[in-house]
Amino acid sequence: MEIALIPPSSLMHYAESFRYQMMLPSPQNINYLQYYRRMGSDTGHYVIMDNGVWEEQPLTPDQLIARASAYGVQELVAPDVLNDPIGTVRAMQYFFTRWDRFCQATHGSVKMSFMAVAHGDTIAKAAKFIDHVARFMPLVETIAAGRAFSRACSDPHARAQLAMLVADEYSERFGFHLLGYNDAWEGEIAACKGVVRSLDTCAPFTAAFYDKSMQDVAEFNTPRPRHYFDLDEDSFNLKLLGRNIKWLTESALPNQGHQVPLREVSPVWPPITT
Repeated sequence: MEIALIPPSSLMHYAESFRYQMMLPSPQNINYLQYYRRMGSDTGHYVIMDNGVWEEQPLTPDQLIARASAYGVQELVAPDVLNDPIGTVRAMQYFFTRWDRFCQATHGSVKMSFMAVAHGDTIAKAAKFIDHVARFMPLVETIAAGRAFSRACSDPHARAQLAMLVADEYSERFGFHLLGYNDAWEGEIAACKGVVRSLDTCAPFTAAFYDKSMQDVAEFNTPRPRHYFDLDEDSFNLKLLGRNIKWLTESALPNQGHQVPLREVSPVWPPITT
């Protein structure tokens, strides 16, 4: 599993050794922007740009496309509507009409892949969304699920179950990405090895901001602090930060961490999707 860290601008060097990168569209800190301008042109890195919905700072489709193009990202998270699979489909449909227009204007010179964010308050609803994307949105290569999905399902295991469904039903069609670290279930990473392509997170940094380890985040609330991207490095316990990143990295390695058989997560598997 690939890890994409989301550091504040003062600590971007912690992310540089990771091949996967997650750029958020809203921060305007010059160090942050310069870092991703460099990463976008670096063939040794794979840059994903989020759509800003989780931060409640979404861009319009045209703004999102323009920014992704300007930074040369490899993958763009298509617009979504939190907890609303139908609204997300509509937002994506409009987005791809704007993408088609952009491609016509630029003569197809800009290349990137797209990620769709699955929503719903049951696995069945999310599965129907994924089926629709598979049938009608050929440019989407990755399915993602955020922590909001598990919360909507009232089940901390829901994302893992959805990841396995995608691996079972769409292994040749989609990769799977976890939007954010699951602070309600520490075992998610171990359960998803070999099933999930990538995970983005700021958890090692926010935990260190509150003087907590990664093992503490399930018990203690460690939200992203205000003005997170502008905080200086003195705001963080750097020794603890190093341990947090090491723990997260080792947890994602194939032969590290406690392996949780995913089909034992739920007593009913596979879920009913009809």
